[in-house]
Amino acid sequence: MKTKELYFKSVDDTMCYALEHHLSEAKEDGLKKVTLVKAEPDNGNKEHIWCTYFGEVIDRCDCTKSSCDKYEANKSGRGTCVHRGKLYLHGEAVEFEVS
Repeated sequence: MKTKELYFKSVDDTMCYALEHHLSEAKEDGLKKVTLVKAEPDNGNKEHIWCTYFGEVIDRCDCTKSSCDKYEANKSGRGTCVHRGKLYLHGEAVEFEVS
């Protein structure tokens, strides 16, 4: 299964979204073009994770049932927390036409 490409609104943003989200926002703002920053997966980082609950980077060792009161097991009740996300780095800037 191919994952959707994600983009940051700018190099100052920490949250990335699918292209459709950004194009919809740009259309609402009446823009004809929008420049976004491609989100590149940070596969080399083994010490930190993205917590979708808190919306910030945390140490991987702090993402355990015993150290986080917001830890929520997946459907089977085992494994990693459902709030454990992936980290992304800022890639190249890409310009898109807004239709």
